[in-house]
Amino acid sequence: MNQKVRTILLKITDYCLQIKDTHDYFKHDKKLFINEKSGFIYRNSITMPILQIGELAKMLSEEFLGHL
Repeated sequence: MNQKVRTILLKITDYCLQIKDTHDYFKHDKKLFINEKSGFIYRNSITMPILQIGELAKMLSEEFLGHL
């Protein structure tokens, strides 16, 4: 695995940990997450790392993805 792939995977891991920490912070409160008025903070805190993971995943090489 080359350094670029390693760096991408480390960043993806960091974003996954941010998602976990956000869920922990909001105590995995599903009602808050789906609340139309006040759930946006929780949802936005989860959505941004997911978007970043998607952008990073697009940067992974075909060679790397072929080995999965």
